[in-house]
Amino acid sequence: MKRLFLIAIVLVALANSATAQEWTVGHSENNQWNCDSLDKIIADYAEAFYIIIDGKVSTVEEIFAVRAPGCEIEHPPVTGTAVMELTHDWTRNLSGDYLYKCELVLEMVVKHGGLELMRIGNDVFTFLHYHQNDVPLCVPRHVIVKQIGYLRECADSSCDWIWGILIGEVLEVVGIRDGWYEVAHNEKTAFVDSADVVPGPYDIIEPEEQFVLGLGTECALASRIHGDEVMYIATIKAGPAQNDMDVNLYLPFDEEALEIDQVVNKRFTDDNSPYILQHHPSNVIYPTGIYTIEISIAGGTYRVGFNAQKKAVYVIHVACNLPDQDTG
Repeated sequence: MKRLFLIAIVLVALANSATAQEWTVGHSENNQWNCDSLDKIIADYAEAFYIIIDGKVSTVEEIFAVRAPGCEIEHPPVTGTAVMELTHDWTRNLSGDYLYKCELVLEMVVKHGGLELMRIGNDVFTFLHYHQNDVPLCVPRHVIVKQIGYLRECADSSCDWIWGILIGEVLEVVGIRDGWYEVAHNEKTAFVDSADVVPGPYDIIEPEEQFVLGLGTECALASRIHGDEVMYIATIKAGPAQNDMDVNLYLPFDEEALEIDQVVNKRFTDDNSPYILQHHPSNVIYPTGIYTIEISIAGGTYRVGFNAQKKAVYVIHVACNLPDQDTG
């Protein structure tokens, strides 16, 4: 009898685990959505304005009813709210296809960031990861320390500190609380006051490393080192889209882009193709650390970190093709 009782307990536990996470194929067959997580999110934010796509404002309930039709989410008719009055408070996603309401996204991430939301193949994305990948200007993947502070055991200034942080350090964000970021630290996590950091880049590249990104277009980044007598960084815009994009440079832990002092039209010596050389102020102190390169093109904005850890003159090349152009 005791053995039968234990077997019954195991069967009940397996049944509960199987139903605890209900997944369904989304509007695209290569992804699945967690219906249980969506039920919790929609219960709190069903009618909140969340996203603008093709000039239409959609609520949380409306957009996930479309993205996860298998979850059978019931939603009211589209409200038809005027977009022109809303867009100034909204932020474009990574590809530039639509706009998110950042304030709402952050509030939702604070409350539901740890919920498993979507999976593609064997990769599972939480509500936090989903927005870090789609709208990193709202929900950063990294933050950069702007003033000396501490990592703490919990999200409060009264919590014990476990590590000191220095200006320019880059921390990986794994969670968000009210006024605090949960960050990776020594294979564990810790908390940093949001007042001590600024949002950082999506990816970080090393000197002389090549990096390719997509923004509804194709862009490639590369850097060259020209001597080590002084510390200085210049940027180059190249490729067919050089006149249709903006490239800005941010000092480590700075929230405003450097001014562009001089723009020079030049040609590469190897193939005679044109490029635009951007000089930044020479009277600015260029510290070592993680610089941010901000690329805006085809309606999208992408921030890449550049790891300048030693004194040198760096020239960062950004070459982009226009949409639908052959990248070969």
